[in-house]
Amino acid sequence: MAIVAMMFAAVSCGNNNAKKAAEGAAAEAAEAVEAVEEAVEAAADSVAAAADSVAADVAAIAE
Repeated sequence: MAIVAMMFAAVSCGNNNAKKAAEGAAAEAAEAVEAVEEAVEAAADSVAAAADSVAADVAAIAE
């Protein structure tokens, strides 16, 4: 019976470690997604600024 209890404890410990590892990986993935979202927003802002600059240049040339 003690062997069964030790085996159960080992499996439970392994499951807890796996769960903690999965939670850590999920947290890291969420941080990575947030970083990508911020980079995309920055890129969109940069593109919008470039478009405004080009529009201003075209307007200046057209005058």
